[in-house]
Amino acid sequence: MRGMYQGYANIFYGAGQFLGPIIGGFCIAVDPKNGWRWMFSAQVPFVCFAAILVIYNIHEYTYDVEERMKNRFKFTNLKKIDLLGSCVLSCVIISNLMLFGAKSSETAYFFLGTGILSACLFYYVEKYVAYEQIVPLFIFRGMLIITSFVSMFGTMTSYGTSFLLPLYLQIVHNFTSFQLGVFNSFAVFSVSFGSLFAGYLLRHDKPVSMELIMSNSIKVSIMGCTLMFWGTLVTLGLIHTIKPTLLDMEFSLLSMGILAFSFALNGFGYGVFLVSTLILIVAKVGPKHQAAVTGMNYLFRSIGSASGVGITLSIYQNRLYAELYHYFMKKKRPDGKEILDKLIENTFYIRQGLDPKYIHKVLNIYKDAISDSTIIVLIVATISLVFCITLQLYPLNARIDR
Repeated sequence: MRGMYQGYANIFYGAGQFLGPIIGGFCIAVDPKNGWRWMFSAQVPFVCFAAILVIYNIHEYTYDVEERMKNRFKFTNLKKIDLLGSCVLSCVIISNLMLFGAKSSETAYFFLGTGILSACLFYYVEKYVAYEQIVPLFIFRGMLIITSFVSMFGTMTSYGTSFLLPLYLQIVHNFTSFQLGVFNSFAVFSVSFGSLFAGYLLRHDKPVSMELIMSNSIKVSIMGCTLMFWGTLVTLGLIHTIKPTLLDMEFSLLSMGILAFSFALNGFGYGVFLVSTLILIVAKVGPKHQAAVTGMNYLFRSIGSASGVGITLSIYQNRLYAELYHYFMKKKRPDGKEILDKLIENTFYIRQGLDPKYIHKVLNIYKDAISDSTIIVLIVATISLVFCITLQLYPLNARIDR
């Protein structure tokens, strides 16, 4: 039933994602000067209430709790904390996150080098120095590492799409903030219901073998990655073919409906594979190592979310600047440098200041830049699906529980 409860939790998570921007926007609308303070302050009572619920409802059940508490400050116990491994792993994560946000090749090479060096050092610390490993090294092989790659590339797909589509709708089709909020709700709630659907497919009312749980989890994961692939493919096709909107509400409602459906399909697939991959790795390692593999899965998701946005943003910006520079500077348009600087600085300038004779061409340049970035997202979705299919090649009876 773990998958079902994960689905229930994701519904509340999705509701929070949907309501958060609405409440934040309301705070800004009511008090433009101090609204941001209310946005943060309003969260404090809810966090305190959640802390109270955790204190009174979540307990650690261990047979030797008194012995552990008695010896918790002794050196033999404190040396089990892998401080060096934690610091080095943090360097690996930070280097990866900064790499995809680098604004120059020198900065990118620097973080690439520090990331590789930190990863090698982390392996050495965990293998030869750490008393107890923060991340067991067996996680980095076989089915477990493949599942982590599925999570990383799948998350890259989801976050890349979630970044590009609102950008496309706001710039190319002049969507308002309210319209974007409604559109984003399709994906937000689709993730939640996808998680619940995966939990329903993987639930078992009676005891079953771990091999059966892993087999079903792989099948459901493939289904989720397939849905993400097709959702991304349809999204790419629509972005490439739908003409830019010059006047308000000029766009086709049918086209936007199909685009919303593909966005929801992508989100639904993401929710499906989030739960199924988690069930798969927990079934693979058993109770002893489930905390470590779950943390590792979330780590790869975090890297995927940052790199998904970072890579698509980098491609989008480079492609956009190159085309705008060619159109306004290479072709020596009147006031081309000034127009180029204003477009890069503020996209609202397209409809609020740009000469009407340029608007259609500029919107098409933005559309093509977003379309090119979506191709990368489709490639990443394909990689995730391929990795997911290869999970079927691994034996299911070789359970890690040691």
